[in-house]
Amino acid sequence: MGMGMGMGMGMGMSMGMAIEGDVAALNAALASVSYTPPTNWNAQAHGLDTITITVTDSGSSSNSNSDAGVEPATASRSWMVWLAAVNDAPSFIHAGSLELRAREDEIITLDAA
Repeated sequence: MGMGMGMGMGMGMSMGMAIEGDVAALNAALASVSYTPPTNWNAQAHGLDTITITVTDSGSSSNSNSDAGVEPATASRSWMVWLAAVNDAPSFIHAGSLELRAREDEIITLDAA
């Protein structure tokens, strides 16, 4: 059996992913899983983030001939993720050319508005 994958965005910031395949394919996929929070996400501003992994065997065992009417077995594990706020360095982005001219000893004030 190969492996299939699907992703979806839930309400708010929740995101889900479903993968399906045999044990070897699933273990290979899970071995490279990584977590990247949204930009500027932190626990102080947004609360804790949660990672949940749920595994379902679809009611199957290694002997598919005897699985008729077997309820799927499910196991789930969640981890709470606390992300510390980071004081990002200020940045300046200007799409065109920018030239500032001043006389000697003159102060130039830039307004961010």
